[in-house]
Amino acid sequence: MALVHAGPAHSQFYDAPAMPESDQPENVAPAAREPPEPEDFRGGRAPRPNDAFIAVMGVTGSGKSSFISLCSGKAVRIGHTLEACTAIVDVYAYDMSPDQTVYLIDTPGFDDTNKSDTEVLSEIAVWLGSSYKSKILLSGIIYLHRITDVRMQGSAKKNLLMFKQLCGQDALKQVILVTTMWDKVSQEEGKRREDELIHTSEFWGWMVSKGSSVRRHGHNESSAKELVHQLIGHSNCITTDLQKQLIDENLTLDQTSAGRELKSELLKEQEKWAKRLHEVEEQMREAIKQRDQEAEEALKEVRDEYTVKIQRVEQDTVALRFNMESLISQRDIRLGKLQQKMYDEQNAHTAQIKEMKEKVDILANRLSTEYMHSELEHHHKKLKPWPCRKGKLAFSISMAGVYYTCISPVITRCNEGPGQTPASGSKQLRSVFLGKKCGESPTWLARYSDGVEMSENLKVEYPRLQEALATHGVDHLKTCTLGPNQTYYARWKSSWSSNVPDNLKNTLKIYDPKKRDGARIVTVGLGYDGAYVIAYRNSRGVKPSHGFTYGLKGHYQALREILSKKKNLKIVAITLNPENATDFILIWEEKATKGKSYRMQCYSQYETVIKEVETWWNWR
Repeated sequence: MALVHAGPAHSQFYDAPAMPESDQPENVAPAAREPPEPEDFRGGRAPRPNDAFIAVMGVTGSGKSSFISLCSGKAVRIGHTLEACTAIVDVYAYDMSPDQTVYLIDTPGFDDTNKSDTEVLSEIAVWLGSSYKSKILLSGIIYLHRITDVRMQGSAKKNLLMFKQLCGQDALKQVILVTTMWDKVSQEEGKRREDELIHTSEFWGWMVSKGSSVRRHGHNESSAKELVHQLIGHSNCITTDLQKQLIDENLTLDQTSAGRELKSELLKEQEKWAKRLHEVEEQMREAIKQRDQEAEEALKEVRDEYTVKIQRVEQDTVALRFNMESLISQRDIRLGKLQQKMYDEQNAHTAQIKEMKEKVDILANRLSTEYMHSELEHHHKKLKPWPCRKGKLAFSISMAGVYYTCISPVITRCNEGPGQTPASGSKQLRSVFLGKKCGESPTWLARYSDGVEMSENLKVEYPRLQEALATHGVDHLKTCTLGPNQTYYARWKSSWSSNVPDNLKNTLKIYDPKKRDGARIVTVGLGYDGAYVIAYRNSRGVKPSHGFTYGLKGHYQALREILSKKKNLKIVAITLNPENATDFILIWEEKATKGKSYRMQCYSQYETVIKEVETWWNWR
């Protein structure tokens, strides 16, 4: 029998075979089950001769969780997390001495807003019945009650009635009735309410007459442990009426004393809603007679609400018709549904957080546009134009995270990848393409005058590019761009390859190098969240001779400013940082008095990168 464990000692049946729901469930025999192991009731701990078990009961908010926490020294789960919703009965270990552990059983109250009273009784019945079958008996029960309650009514009274029927008379000698929250009332008022509880038969009076004791809890560790020690001092263990009736007498839950009490309450509730439904239906008939459509619609809503309430009461009544084995099977079905609901809610919550984060990122980018624009203007003034009297100059730029490589006709500057400065010799570095970080360094691909070199991790981070290189060869590789999430673009003399979303791939097809009279791609930038920039030159005779297209996905706001203002920009090199939504380097060609010149713009979150790129560009 597998169990879900949570906390220091948490016991929860979980993997029982599901039993189909039925209107006549009491006679349905579930599949054979493995009996639980002794460790299953101890949170996985091995059993010891002096182990003791104490149930802690009371209404929600009476202080059960804090009481157990004071004894065990462990935080008791409160609320409706996934584990809390799928583990209604929890067990926490209190190591009272080196050779004795007391297991405190945290039970739900019959006022849970997320579970019906039938579900709560079923959960308690499953734990008590299963432990009894495994020869585990209670040393006693601690029942908590808020002294702040002005009078015994509502959920507190219902809890007490159910508790009496669940325990039975024989177990009452080892029940401690405990009042809590004495720091929130005056001693005089608290004493008056305590006396009323003790001397009123329908409250605590009858239980006290049968041997139950009354104590006050001071909301501190010593007070909590003293109550536990008092019960452990008894040599005898107890068997509740609910355990006897379910296991020894093999009754269904609705035939037990606690079940009969709950069934009686459900019948009263059903009669109440049925009476109200009848009144609403009478009012509806009168509204129809008077042709009052607005009143009729309003009454329909109320009628439907009452109908649903009656159906729920009927379902709860049917759910009481289970014997012990069927209770366990039905409980597992219910927990499976709860677990699925919680997972669905968590997934929806995760999606909402992601959506909010994306909106915040976009907003932050927009808010920082003015700042980035001023920064760009400042850096732009420091950058000299690079004159070119004739022909053209070749530049290679790439960045990934804090890493960059910049290659000009006279100098190479980088902080990662091959950093050989082009010199007279057979092997000159033409370009370097940086990609996703792997370990401490990014992946890279370097193009030399006599071939290509690559980092060892390229085939791991960009397996499809590795395949393309093997297919098309490396000798005639013209350009390459490495993006996030294994995206890339590579172009050879007469072929190309990419691993990008379909919409971008369709755009790239327009510039297929196999087309004789088509446009040709000059450079591609692949960035964060699918952002891209494509620069191209048109075939001879087509005006304009160049152009670019881009999709920045709301990112790279500073770059968007440039591209939106300079419609005829002749881009010769671009790189988008794939690891953030802001950084880029852009180089473009401009007409000059004599010939032409090149301009460069760099934006980075890292000041050192900006300074290094500026130094590279201004080097003549």
